[in-house]
Amino acid sequence: MTGNGGSGGMIGSTAAGGQGGAGDPGGSGGVAGSVTSQGGGPSGTGGSGGGTAGSGGASGVGDGSVSTRDGSATDGDGSVLPPGPVDDSPSAWHCVNWAVNGDNFQPGTLLLSGIFETDNSYDAVRARAQAVEDGYGDLLKANSFRMPINEPTVNTPSYWANYKAIIDVGVAKRMKVLVAFWARDTGIGRPADINAWYAMWQTVIDTYVSSPYVFFDIHNEPHGYTNPQWIQQVKDWMARFPNVPKSRIVVAGTGWDDNVANVATAFPDMPLLEVHDYVFNGNFTGSARWSSQLLGRLGSGTSRTLVGEFGAVVSGVDFATDVENNAAKSFMVGFTNAIHDNKMGSCWWPGLWAVPGNTSSWGLLRMNGSGNNITYTVNNQSALDRIWHSWGLN
Repeated sequence: MTGNGGSGGMIGSTAAGGQGGAGDPGGSGGVAGSVTSQGGGPSGTGGSGGGTAGSGGASGVGDGSVSTRDGSATDGDGSVLPPGPVDDSPSAWHCVNWAVNGDNFQPGTLLLSGIFETDNSYDAVRARAQAVEDGYGDLLKANSFRMPINEPTVNTPSYWANYKAIIDVGVAKRMKVLVAFWARDTGIGRPADINAWYAMWQTVIDTYVSSPYVFFDIHNEPHGYTNPQWIQQVKDWMARFPNVPKSRIVVAGTGWDDNVANVATAFPDMPLLEVHDYVFNGNFTGSARWSSQLLGRLGSGTSRTLVGEFGAVVSGVDFATDVENNAAKSFMVGFTNAIHDNKMGSCWWPGLWAVPGNTSSWGLLRMNGSGNNITYTVNNQSALDRIWHSWGLN
């Protein structure tokens, strides 16, 4: 997803720029319960308090499960939990994207929505991440999320030490975490420095290859490569990291992640391929046409495809009425029908894209309040109902 806004500040010890905008102003939408940020202390015991659930909502701080710095899960008394079974089939991905304010293409370190410049310790980042991920799981019913990394974020040790708390919370919640590389800007479409890129991935893999909940998205929207170059880059990456199971590697479609057919043929044994598509990629109505557009990008890879990004404005839109005469509504219905009917997984763009007072009209979660009194609510229930349909939940 491309967008506007500034780069975020640092989670670690080095200073950086101010917080960027959320992309666009929010609008109205239904509310279905809430979760609260930092209900108790940011320490690992989970804290007391948190938001009170509304109808269909969730309390803020979970069940006391916490994460450890090596990415393993622990229960409330600190005992390490054994890994549970992880369904890594495409249809098991009930997923949302986690956006950086100003979009995930950034030349510097990444500051995800819901994490703030003042959160300059592992525990502080973990407490903020817990609230957001409670929203993903309890309000949106997501079992997974896709999040960005880049070279400055991982290769700056003090920053990475805190940033990985976001992943650790997901592991503790037994959510699948899809860690995806974003290039520094939308114009490059490939790593700016291949050595720095491999060093980044080495750090991430060393940290999380032992966790069955963490998956690796080699490159988001690799449009800087020709089709043969991208296929070779994937082969090179896998040769560089042979200890990563193929079942936990996501291979992007060529171009802007928009052609899975090319990689499906090149990698017949890879179980997870990825496609992106948006409402702005067509100017037509009719849900069947949108279904056909999506499926036409997949070739022989349909059964192995995760729709890693798809999105449209959701604020103030009723996706249950007058569908066929409206491009955004028929996009939503057409895509979610195709995903459901073909047993693909999906990651909506975005789950959260917000700063206090400004939630993107594309986001499924709305941010309310400020400081240590942040709550999250559902932005639009009719949109979420369609996402749930794609996941087979209704």
